[in-house]
Amino acid sequence: MPVVDALALAGRVLHDPQPAVGGFSGETFSGLWFRERAYVRLYLRDPARAQVDLALIHLLEGKVPLAKVLTAVTEVPTSTAAMPPHVVTAAVPGQRADALLSGEMFVPAAQALGRQCTRLLAALRQVRFDNTGPLVGRYPTVDHWPAEYASLTAFARYLEPGLSKAGLDVGPHSPLMSALGAADARLAGNQPLVPSLVHGDLNGKNMIVDPNTGRLRAVLDWEHAYAGDWLADLGNLLRGVEAVRRPTQSATVAFRDGLVGSTHETLTGERTAHSPLPQDWLTRARDRDLFALLELAARPLTGAQATAPVVQARDLLARRPTLR
Repeated sequence: MPVVDALALAGRVLHDPQPAVGGFSGETFSGLWFRERAYVRLYLRDPARAQVDLALIHLLEGKVPLAKVLTAVTEVPTSTAAMPPHVVTAAVPGQRADALLSGEMFVPAAQALGRQCTRLLAALRQVRFDNTGPLVGRYPTVDHWPAEYASLTAFARYLEPGLSKAGLDVGPHSPLMSALGAADARLAGNQPLVPSLVHGDLNGKNMIVDPNTGRLRAVLDWEHAYAGDWLADLGNLLRGVEAVRRPTQSATVAFRDGLVGSTHETLTGERTAHSPLPQDWLTRARDRDLFALLELAARPLTGAQATAPVVQARDLLARRPTLR
């Protein structure tokens, strides 16, 4: 398979391209689109995904804060000399939420961001599907999950080579496998929710925020979106708080309180005979997020992968049997 120079490809779209800060796929670059600061996302590993992402962006316009699409090519090339599928979006003023929350963000702004994330989840929850699974096609339809996604324990066994290299024991009697089995039992006992759009990587690095007010200006990177249980996104948002061994930092606590408090109020207000309040929804959110944690932890620490999220995932899984 020929080696692809992603930076050179980005240079065919943007002037003076540079790897995007926080762009862990190795396929996202910043630069100038004519005279406008912009980003290009190349779809090298999964060219067909460009159609899905662009369709989701159009679907969510006016419902979710998004970066403006400047141009896009979603057709899979028939020639190796042609550009791969790519989407160019305008830069959004603001800062990444993860950097703000780990810094000196004002407490009211952090609380406001937490509440806005609740509204974001509510908007995604309104995009409903008939069943769960990955999204495919120009007009996204839901495909079937591979067999290894049947349960957390099945997924851990599938990822065992990578998890073992990470120092995580997923043997049949290990504490981590027991914790995953307990999570499987809880998820199996939950009443199924209507499948809806799940961002799949909803955390601070993919949210651009006004640092003074906490206003959510854009949600980025939809390539992991799928049809499923919306509580997985809530678990991902809370992951950064759980990753802090002693979450006493005022901005982090304020964000968590804003998110959890407003989510509880929203769920209580939505509760009807046809839409019951999910039992133990916070625990369910953490359990759903375990699929993403396992996938992250099994990644190598070299290459274009995200080192910090991988290390965080490994730490959380190592601590999982002791977390309450």
